[in-house]
Amino acid sequence: MDDRDERQELTDRFRHEIRDGHDRAFFTEGELVEIYDYANDNDDDYIMSEVLFHAASQYPHSEALTVRRAYNCYYAGMDGTVVLNILKNVDPENILAKILSVRIKESPGPQAVDKLDSILASVSSFEDEEIIQLVDLAADLSCYEWLIDNHQVILQKLTYVPTYLYELGEVFYEKGDFDNAIRYLEELTNIDPFNPSFWNRLTDAAGMKGDFEKALQCIEFSLAVNPDSQTSRYLKAQALFALKRDPEEIVKLIGEDAVNESLENGNTRPVQLLASTYSWLLKQNDKALKLLLTANDKFPGDRDIINALMQLQIEDIAPRLELFRQHHPEAAGDAWVKWSQELLRPDANYSPTMISQVLETYFRHHLTEEGAEHMFLMLYLTRQFDKVIDYGLDLRNALQNDEMQIDNSDDVDSDIPDKRTGRMSYTTVLSLVMSLLRRGHMFETVMIIQDELKWHPTLDTVSEVLELRGYRQALFEILKFMTAHPKPRQSSIDKIDPLPPLVSKEQLTGSKNKKRKGKPNE
Repeated sequence: MDDRDERQELTDRFRHEIRDGHDRAFFTEGELVEIYDYANDNDDDYIMSEVLFHAASQYPHSEALTVRRAYNCYYAGMDGTVVLNILKNVDPENILAKILSVRIKESPGPQAVDKLDSILASVSSFEDEEIIQLVDLAADLSCYEWLIDNHQVILQKLTYVPTYLYELGEVFYEKGDFDNAIRYLEELTNIDPFNPSFWNRLTDAAGMKGDFEKALQCIEFSLAVNPDSQTSRYLKAQALFALKRDPEEIVKLIGEDAVNESLENGNTRPVQLLASTYSWLLKQNDKALKLLLTANDKFPGDRDIINALMQLQIEDIAPRLELFRQHHPEAAGDAWVKWSQELLRPDANYSPTMISQVLETYFRHHLTEEGAEHMFLMLYLTRQFDKVIDYGLDLRNALQNDEMQIDNSDDVDSDIPDKRTGRMSYTTVLSLVMSLLRRGHMFETVMIIQDELKWHPTLDTVSEVLELRGYRQALFEILKFMTAHPKPRQSSIDKIDPLPPLVSKEQLTGSKNKKRKGKPNE
């Protein structure tokens, strides 16, 4: 049994014995330190707090546990002065105390390197927790080059090398430096080739770098050690999918049991990968849809699942988006706009109609909020003219009511310049005007244009003047067109449309343009 298994057993015994009361449990000071550090590695806040509580009565003068109490307070967000006061009860030469003191004082640039050099020079042999904290400190101070330059020196001062190499791999992985993360994780697997978690992390780093052939080679070593590991099987499936290879094997690697287990644990990634395999590699959209709908029913607030459903262009996405919105009341309009912009990327493969539904889900409840113009534009560009008209007229009424309330208020500051505040944005007005025109509502179109042309704001910058001039010119061109074409065709409207087309009718319906013989594509 290795040292890690012993720490797990020790922690399990502690958990069991303290249920009967701390006064009945006995653990040595060294055992409590081991339990605390193991809990810290696994983010087990309950065990860490219980260890510190137990140590306060059993070992009130323990330096090792006092310094860990200081770390606990620091990570809990306690004021640095309070933490430093706790450290006054610890020998100033204590390595963990030195590291925490530097962390609290946040020494800049060259001073940080000097501090790290001083700590390294003062240590002849690092314990696991000490080297973990030193590596994390260097990363927090952005001293990554220092870690690289002192790698061999640190190796000579270690009691257990794998802990250090794993931590190095982690900090460079989190930095996004996957070349160095792979370098140190490879050293780790050379030292301990029989730990699947090390191979898994190396696989993950190789995948993040985009080297899926290497990822596939690494994960085979992990599966050789433990062929039943669901994590390893998923990572192999992920590499195969990225390489567009062996879709049937991907299905076997993930498996129905793993999908059900992951959903029980709140993890939807295996479902997404399996659904993508069915949809993109096996062309079996029905199976992909069944998986995703099951996951969405269980986790309606999972955005990745919603995205996957939109890629399949399901017809009933609207109620699912609405349920998603209800699960995320904290998300304001800017978050929804950012989401839509991510979906608009050329490589994202989402239909414009689906993107318009994302924006509509939020902004139909918040028409007056900044960002609503994105919804109006997307609805117009996807030829949903009736919705633009309905929302646009509702917005005009809401703004007019707000303006009446301001006019009737005794608190109005007459010196405030007339900006766009209280009026629809240029984009929203043009979307509404063009939608009314396309639906043949000529009178309403003229009335809105006249209202906009009567508006004379106070402008501060040249760019604002030029923007307003271009906006007015577009409105004049529309009026001129309406005078010449009292009953215009849609094709004629297309030619004077100030809003550039995003999609064609063929793209909206999913049909393809047919090539005409003897002529190039237009």
